[in-house]
Amino acid sequence: MLRLQTFEALGRSKKMLGTHLDSMMSKLTESERGSAANILRYLVTPAGQRSHRRLVRSRPGSDLPEVEVQSTLDRFERARHANPANGASTARPAQYEIFHDVLADGILDWRAHYLQEQKRLEAEAQVARQRAKAKRLRLIAAGLSVMLVIMIVLAVIALRAKSQRVW
Repeated sequence: MLRLQTFEALGRSKKMLGTHLDSMMSKLTESERGSAANILRYLVTPAGQRSHRRLVRSRPGSDLPEVEVQSTLDRFERARHANPANGASTARPAQYEIFHDVLADGILDWRAHYLQEQKRLEAEAQVARQRAKAKRLRLIAAGLSVMLVIMIVLAVIALRAKSQRVW
């Protein structure tokens, strides 16, 4: 039994389900979160509704391995975020849909934040790669400068030795 005051304090169903979704996603590994973000795009329309194109476990041309897709969908099913839309058989594999339309906004929000974080991390990694490349170039330039100075010193020594032998 949940009192109306408690229900409203918890943010009503939409916020409660979103919090539950965030909690579940935080328990996934980075690889699993990436798989979930990829899979979830098939379960929710951009307008924030359950997709009527139910997700088949393995989509043709999918870049995710079957085992990873099934593992992620099983987690969603256990958390009551997604459920099989039909019975699985060898002739007709299980299809999944999100459990309730209220989850759609939470899924879209989580996926948008996840993708934004991935872009930020990639940008940071790109900056780090550029810095490392610049550092390597500075070291190469410093090494070449030292070699140039050594060659000039050796050339001056060779010229002096040659000029001293001529006299």
